Amino acid sequence: MKVAVTTENGIVFPHFGKTPGFTLAEIDGNAVSGQVLLESGGSGHGALADLLAQNGVRVLICGGIGESARNALASKGIEVFPGVFGDVEQVLADFAAGTLAFRPDFSCSHQHGHADGHDCGSHRYNN
Repeated sequence: MKVAVTTENGIVFPHFGKTPGFTLAEIDGNAVSGQVLLESGGSGHGALADLLAQNGVRVLICGGIGESARNALASKGIEVFPGVFGDVEQVLADFAAGTLAFRPDFSCSHQHGHADGHDCGSHRYNN
């Protein structure tokens, strides 16, 4: 199964819609293989869902994510594991082992369309 993790500098990026890229990996049993970095190209939520689907991704692991992004991913058959932080390598190993700590209800609570220059790196999160 192909898994994507929001990534910046080897760390899980905290916001799906603003991620600079994804680490893609194949998970077979407890093994992680074939890791590659896929740049996001600065795309928005819907385009990112398309990008992941076009690359055969079945699972997304991320930090924060909004409801519209969840819906876009669900429409592509991509399962979401939000509320994850830390080293991408360890996150992938934990996912493969079935021990990934995530928060299914974790979401981004701010509104998008930041005409005022809001910095998406300073989100408020709902528990």
